[in-house]
Amino acid sequence: MHQELLNFFSWAILFGVGSLLALRSSQTYGKTQLFELVPAWFFIVASWYLASTQSEYGFSKVATNGVFAYIGLFAGIIVFIIGVAMAERFAGIDSESEPLSKEEEKLVRTILERRLGGG
Repeated sequence: MHQELLNFFSWAILFGVGSLLALRSSQTYGKTQLFELVPAWFFIVASWYLASTQSEYGFSKVATNGVFAYIGLFAGIIVFIIGVAMAERFAGIDSESEPLSKEEEKLVRTILERRLGGG
């Protein structure tokens, strides 16, 4: 039981760190930061590799039997990469919102002063 927990945390921590870095550095949540995005995907792929090699009957022994398994695996990876690229391309901000009117500014100021105790 102890070894299974160590195996789980060895790839789960890599996957968690990679996922957080990928979300933080992707275009959807700000400006794309390539220097964080590349290590993020490295961590994610490394976690997949660790998870597949640590199980006796895991992914590596079942999914890699036969030519059709390889074809399906590569097709899935290609579709995933295309999906990520499309999401990154089309998720940008279309336009900026209009500035607040004088009435809206007054309302926001009043709300903030009440909440923060300034008025």
